Formats: sequence, C-alpha cells, structure tokens
Amino acid sequence: MTKNRKTTRKKTAAPVSAEAGGKGTHTLDSLVPLLGPVDEQQRIALFENVTDEALVKRGTRALSANILEDAPLFLGSTHNIWQALTDAQREKVNVDPQIFALCLDEAHILRRLEQGFHAAVTISAGSQIEHTVETRQVMSEGVALRRSVMDSLKGVLDRGQVAHVKKLSGTAETPEMLAGGMGRIADYVTALLKDGTASQRRRMSTFNITAERATALKNKAEQVRLTGAVTVAAVRRVEQRKLDLQDGRVLLLMEHILRAFRAAHREDPTILLPELRALASLFNTRSSTTRRKPRTPPKSKARVASDAGVGTGEGTADATVPAAEAKETESKARKRKKR
Repeated sequence: MTKNRKTTRKKTAAPVSAEAGGKGTHTLDSLVPLLGPVDEQQRIALFENVTDEALVKRGTRALSANILEDAPLFLGSTHNIWQALTDAQREKVNVDPQIFALCLDEAHILRRLEQGFHAAVTISAGSQIEHTVETRQVMSEGVALRRSVMDSLKGVLDRGQVAHVKKLSGTAETPEMLAGGMGRIADYVTALLKDGTASQRRRMSTFNITAERATALKNKAEQVRLTGAVTVAAVRRVEQRKLDLQDGRVLLLMEHILRAFRAAHREDPTILLPELRALASLFNTRSSTTRRKPRTPPKSKARVASDAGVGTGEGTADATVPAAEAKETESKARKRKKR
C-alpha cells in the first residue's frame, strides 16, 4: 500500500516537470521548436495600447537576469501543462497558446539586449581609459596634422591671432574633442584664405597653408570622430531604458499567461500553474509544485489552557500543577478528620 501511494504522487507531479526531464532542462533555444512560430499580428495587437512608460515602469520591478532565469522554466512548464490538458480543460484557460511563442521571442530579444548591455559595461571599463589600438592610431595622426598646421600658421599670424587659433584647437582628451578642434582650425584657415589680406595670403603661400591642407584637416577630423564613435557606441549600445522596456514586455506577457492559468486553476484545481522561481514574489504566487503548507498559527493562551492535559507535553505539565495542589489539600483534610 505504501508503494502504491508513492507511485500515485509521482504521477501527479509528472505533467509539470517530469515529462520535460526534470526542472531546469529547458532553455530559451530548446523551446523554439516546441512553441512554434510567432504571430506578428498578435504582437502588434497586444502592445499597441500599452505605452512605453508603462512598460518601463513594469520592467524596473525585476532584474533582467531574473527574468531570463525564470523564462525557460515558466514557458517550459506552461507548454508541458498545456500538452497534458484535455480539450475541455483547455477551454477553461482563456488565452491563445500562440502567446507562449510570442513571450519566448520577446525573451530572446531581452537576452540579446542584456548581453549587449554587459558587453558595453565591459568595454566601458577599459575603453574610457584606454581606447582601442585603431582609435589611438587615428587620434595620433590627427594630433600630428593639427600641430603641423598650427606651426605653419605661426609664420602667418600675429601673437594674438596665434593665441586665438590655439584656443580654437581645444584639447585631445577624447576623439570628439580632438575632431571638434581640428574642424574649427580647418574652418579658420578656409576663411583666412578667402578673406585674409594680400600680405597674409602671401605668407600662407610661403608656409604652404593651402585649401588642400584645410581639406585634409577636415577629413582627418571626421575620421577621428567616426573611429572614436565606434568605442562610444559600444559603451552606449544599450541604454538602461531600452533594457527596462524589454523587461516590461516580457513581464506583461508572462502576466497574461499566468492570469489565464490562475483563473482556470480556480475553476479546476487539477489544472496546474506555470512554475516560477526568481519572479515568484513579483507575481505574488508560488508554482503549484513548490507551494509550502501554511504554517499553523500559534495557539492563544486560552486555547492552550483548554487543551491542557490532552495536547502537548507542555500543556500536560501546566495541567498537573493545580491537580497536585488539590490532592495535597484533600490529604490534609483527611488527617484533620482522623485527629
């Protein structure tokens, strides 16, 4: 009889996890062939009336890592439960099963964004201090060209004008700052070639300050800017807001699915709930296979007194005290009668 009861309990739990080979066996990738293609019209319909602000707010309630941890468990158990339901039971789960595939696809998008975010953080830690080899090389070439043009201008301009050009050049602390200074110097040279005095233009010709050099300075500035932008783009590849937004999209779909199964479970308790782990507290629920029995509330003093002598050993000990006193009193009364 004991063996039969154990066997029965194992069969009851099977639809949720045993048929999938145990908890944690599903991954986002392994679920793709199981859940099928995504209905793009469904995606549009479900999100068209939800604002980005609402999704971002929802997304900030959970870590992306926790969502990605629970998504395979949640969707895998959802699939297993759905497959085990009868047609009559499926009628009670008021949700289109294609939403399972949509939720999975949104989780895939979140994973790509999350990976990009961490890559950006890694790059940021090093690249803001030391740029890539290519960026440093291009910046070095830009600084050399800028210095060459500025040295030539010293033979053309007076001291005040040289100080002005130096101010225009700025610094080379970042690719963007270097490129900006080079562009301003190129514009200054172009304007001087056009509007400078005859004496200035003659000196510019002597020191090879030409339109070609101004153009070369302008082109190198653009190369510095673009090369540096590759590093900056890596750091900024994924903004936190975009990550929160995608978190919110996945959580909203999970909530739609869970709500439908909860309603069906209330109507038919044999319909199990999808499993959750890291997000269980967020959705204020535990999966059907991991629910714990509610703790028995502590007894009040009045209840303890009423249970004395029939409950725990502690209650019995409390009950024996007045009983012993009564027995002692009765014994003394008998002695007095004998006297």
